Amino acid sequence: MTAWAPPARPQGDCHPVGLGVLLIAWLAGAESLLCCMAIGSMHTGFRADLDRELPRERIADMVSGALGGLPVPT
Repeated sequence: MTAWAPPARPQGDCHPVGLGVLLIAWLAGAESLLCCMAIGSMHTGFRADLDRELPRERIADMVSGALGGLPVPT
């Protein structure tokens, strides 16, 4: 097994890649909020603070992507 190396930056026009990244981030955010709302409606205990939940998940996704991993599912 070889040593770990960070992902290589693609060559050429990065606009399609950036658009894909933004689309996936938007879809993941919508899915995350829908899941939080669905789970929150199933119980009477502590409610999730969605304004704090989403940024924390996006930070986890960015760190995972920077290390070459996949987005963190909720």
